[in-house]
Amino acid sequence: MIALLEAVVDRSPRHAAACNMLGLVLARERGRFEEGAHYLRCAVEANPALYEARSNLGWVLTELGQLDEGLQCLDALLAEFPGHHEARLMRATANLKNGRFAAGWGDYDARHHSATAIASPYAYPVWDGSRQAQASLLVTAEQGVGDQIMFASCLAQARGRVGRILVECHPHLVPLLRRVFPSDRVGVRGAEPSPPAWTAGSNIDLQIPIGSLPRFFRNTPADFPQHGGYLFADPVRVRYWRERLDALGPGVKVGLSWRGGTVNSRRSLRSIDPAELSRLLEHPGYFVNLQYGSSGPDLQAFGRLVGSRFVHWPEALDNYDETAALVVALDLVVSVCTAVIHLAGALGRPVWVLTPASPEWRYMQAGPGMPWYPSARLFRQRHAFEWESVLAELVGELARFESQGDRI
Repeated sequence: MIALLEAVVDRSPRHAAACNMLGLVLARERGRFEEGAHYLRCAVEANPALYEARSNLGWVLTELGQLDEGLQCLDALLAEFPGHHEARLMRATANLKNGRFAAGWGDYDARHHSATAIASPYAYPVWDGSRQAQASLLVTAEQGVGDQIMFASCLAQARGRVGRILVECHPHLVPLLRRVFPSDRVGVRGAEPSPPAWTAGSNIDLQIPIGSLPRFFRNTPADFPQHGGYLFADPVRVRYWRERLDALGPGVKVGLSWRGGTVNSRRSLRSIDPAELSRLLEHPGYFVNLQYGSSGPDLQAFGRLVGSRFVHWPEALDNYDETAALVVALDLVVSVCTAVIHLAGALGRPVWVLTPASPEWRYMQAGPGMPWYPSARLFRQRHAFEWESVLAELVGELARFESQGDRI
């Protein structure tokens, strides 16, 4: 696709649509943001009325660290076209990624206009965050498992403002959230306009999407609690997995996940092939598979690289509650940006994140941590697809982690 677009632009340098698409693909799919910005500027100069190019340019500039210029671009576009929801969402995520939380949440409702958004089928009034001690609040599910885990950090605070809470969530999360709210109701989302059967008799008064909770509870860095975990694994299963890990032999036990995202969420930028992890795998100890949907070729590659020191327990991956128990039993989780980061962080377990040069907003623009999870540590790429220096830093820290007795 890139070659085709480059051919079009070579023939017609002022072909605004082609310049826009080429700039977006180079930035989003290849991590070549400087080149992407060049072509997007060409598109805007050729056709200032091409709002998509202006929106994409604003996003690319913020990814390049040129936050003020990028926001100015998005602000100007939205002043002309307030209904451009994609630009508003880009402005939201740019602000959130740079720690401007109050401004970011102000625009974050634009996500409901995304082509992939699924609207709530229920007709209840939307909660405004106020204290309503007698009200029953239905928190509706949205986005993926990782996002639901992250936003679930706000549920206890929401629960403190209402009389009762009902939580819709992904099926994976039902047992975990039921442990947090044993006196309330937790269940999976229904497909019909009427609420699912597990809410029967609840007399629901209000509803809110789970991704809208942070605007009430996470508006400054100080609003993020320094928690030791807000989800809890089954203690019986934790003991079981600790016994299995101990039986492997001495050495640190590291959970490992190496592929993240989908074709539509920049999988290539977020993933690492097993061979690229060889430096990490040379560290003595055991590496336990946490990669959901592991492929046969990948598992065979790890077998060749580390033999029996790579452990694959399918039963721990087929059930998310089992995965949670295994995560708690491990010494450390090392993963690319995927849902297991959120799971480990929400369980309060040490988790090290192999972070791409241009991560999603949840992982922030810079710095070694993410405010959602005090136990998370980020090892950031300097350039797209360049993992060698990231892994060198991580391996050095792993030796220190083990020698200093940081295992908990």
